[in-house]
Amino acid sequence: MSKTFQLDPGTRIGLRRSLLCLAIFMMSGITAIGQLTTATITGTVTDQSGAAVPGATVTLKNRDTGISRTAQTAENGKYEALSLPAGSYEISAALTGFRTVVHTGISLTVGQNAVVDFALQVGEVSQSVTVTGEIAQIETTTATVANVVDEKKVTDLPLNGRDLTQLSFLQPGVIKSPAGAGAFSGLGDKLSVAGSRGNQNIYLLDGVSNSDLSGNAQSASGQLAGAETIKEFQIITNNYSAEYRSQAGAIVSAVTKSGTNNLHGSLYEFLRNDALDAAKWEENKGGGKSPFKRNQFGGSLGGPIFKDQTFFFASYEGLRQSQGVNTQARVPDMNARNGVLPGVSPITISSAVRPYLDLYPVPGVGNRIVSEPGRRADGTVLLAAIARVPTNDDFGLGRIDHNFSSGKLGTISGTYNYDNGESSSETPPGVLGDLLAQGFSSRKHVVSVNQTSIFSPAVLNEVKVGYSFTNPVQDIPLTSRDFGSLAFRPGRKLLGQIQISPLDDIGYRTDKSDYQQKLWSFMDGLSVTRGAHLLRMGVNFEHYWYQQISCSRGCYGRYQFSNLAQFLQAQPQLFEVQLPGAENPDRHLRQILLGSYFQDNWNIHPSLTLNLGIRHEFVTVPREENGLIAAMKTPFDAGMYLSKEAQKLYPTFPTLGTVDQFYTNATLKSFSPRFGFAFAPGGKKFSVRGGFGMFYEHPMLYNLRTNIQEMPPFAQIGSILAADAARAGIPLTFPRAIDNPAIAGLLGAGGFTARVVEYQQRPAYIYRWSLTLQRQLASGWAVIGGYT
Repeated sequence: MSKTFQLDPGTRIGLRRSLLCLAIFMMSGITAIGQLTTATITGTVTDQSGAAVPGATVTLKNRDTGISRTAQTAENGKYEALSLPAGSYEISAALTGFRTVVHTGISLTVGQNAVVDFALQVGEVSQSVTVTGEIAQIETTTATVANVVDEKKVTDLPLNGRDLTQLSFLQPGVIKSPAGAGAFSGLGDKLSVAGSRGNQNIYLLDGVSNSDLSGNAQSASGQLAGAETIKEFQIITNNYSAEYRSQAGAIVSAVTKSGTNNLHGSLYEFLRNDALDAAKWEENKGGGKSPFKRNQFGGSLGGPIFKDQTFFFASYEGLRQSQGVNTQARVPDMNARNGVLPGVSPITISSAVRPYLDLYPVPGVGNRIVSEPGRRADGTVLLAAIARVPTNDDFGLGRIDHNFSSGKLGTISGTYNYDNGESSSETPPGVLGDLLAQGFSSRKHVVSVNQTSIFSPAVLNEVKVGYSFTNPVQDIPLTSRDFGSLAFRPGRKLLGQIQISPLDDIGYRTDKSDYQQKLWSFMDGLSVTRGAHLLRMGVNFEHYWYQQISCSRGCYGRYQFSNLAQFLQAQPQLFEVQLPGAENPDRHLRQILLGSYFQDNWNIHPSLTLNLGIRHEFVTVPREENGLIAAMKTPFDAGMYLSKEAQKLYPTFPTLGTVDQFYTNATLKSFSPRFGFAFAPGGKKFSVRGGFGMFYEHPMLYNLRTNIQEMPPFAQIGSILAADAARAGIPLTFPRAIDNPAIAGLLGAGGFTARVVEYQQRPAYIYRWSLTLQRQLASGWAVIGGYT
């Protein structure tokens, strides 16, 4: 069976525009993505009088791998070396009639724009002058606000749990995002950068997306990757140049370790155990220490396959953790279990309620009663218990780097990274046991291939191909228990949700949600040095494949009681459930992002550099593989617009017309200007930098997936109040109200709750600006102040 898919006219126009930009940039070479994972060195070569020295040869040698790169100085004595892997370098400048000058001990970090100048002395080329020392600590070439967590910090700073993400909070403007700001992150901390939400960041691993379906990078254990895997990472918080993808948050770019000419490796085991820990004050008050056992173990190995040419690196890290978490829950006390409540006559407990009342834990059995002096008696008791939260995670990485000895092919590298973990961190069992315990698991695979071609010292092209697969599964019921006849819906095994004020909720509102995303990406880029201009231009292409298999809200039903007395008498206030025949939450979506940009870093004066750029990004409206599309064009519509396929599937649903897209495309004119300057008066020890940029937050699948899943008619949650049922002469019964055809008919008669996507989409964007001052005080010391 074949299917055809047609784009709407506006989308076709936007796609043609982006494809035209793609063609233009392909003819000129394309994107400078190297800054995402590499560094740049620029500088000036002068003679003893300070005059520029053109035609000098600058050689840059990586001391770890022995790989060398050359550059030539222009008429103004300037040179630039682009896309250099992070590491330690030896840099020399030579020209006939002058002594060779060698700078040693030059360490480059990810995204760094280092400045290394040379002052040549008259003499023989065979004579050399060695200069040992660090490069300038301040940034003098770009307005980008970024911070690097380099290998020394990763190695030397203490890390609780060896979680590299914790080092992000040492950077200005980075805080923990509030809890619940993003799903699918297991135990991980989410980053809020300069006021952005925790799911508005882009995470990259060797230049390829490492983000999950909620815009996060964390695994089940909360780690970005194994600590032994990451060489360093950079957090770009403001004024990205146009080469970076538009995003309202930050860009977190991590680079993995690689092999060198020396064979090196490691084996490790990090142990934490409650037997070695002192009890906290609150633990002594609450009855003792919580059990805690954590084992992190692994190893790495890297070295040469062919010296100065081909290298390998591999690592593995495992985590096995069992942590005790203090949990509390309010449940009926022993008097309430016998129908005795304060201030009311004794209640005869309904026979329909008794099996559900017995589900609540008995005070003092496997738990302890929390003292609440001064609390008014209400038939409830607060219980506490320790829940054991197991977390298991496995990380692995393999990387190969090769340097072509001749020709213009330059270098090529390939990386494979995987993560497989699970945790019960979402809702640990605790007091209520398996009445609501849910877990989380995550699988992730990332593959990247990066090839750099050096056509001349002034022209460099880089191609990057990537693939990532993420599979977070949330709301996993941590029970094999079949509640049988206690389920609110026939054929369901799990207990629906029961809400009683002021008790804690029990039961399940949703079932396991299995999400899968495959992302194919392609980037190709050109960097050209022309006099005082460093030109970067290019495109990037991303294709998202998304599959969602889940049980949406209300699939098990939900009863709400206004108080405990009503519950004991089986008098619910509200019943809510997914309408029969309207349960089709599974989605198979596709989306494409196509971006193009032009960036000019113009060194108009030795002390002044301008960063001028423009970026355009076009994002298609998600396409549903089976044609299941619905839309509400205005908030006042009395029905939905459905695709032809949806109309066939739901012939009785109120349909206002035919539609072939979820919403209108608002990305057709998404042009993002970027401007920045770097001014370094009086040398390289003081700089003033500033900039402005416009950044879009596009309607991507991770922002839309929940609304698309629960959009009618594919998901309709009906509810009925007891008062409305009584007016219709039909009592709202507990627990199987849905078995009554009359109640089932009333559920959708008064409407239903559902989610929709705003049809008339408008571009979502923010403006960002910054002003930063830097001053180098002494070797290794600098002070920075700024406003963003």
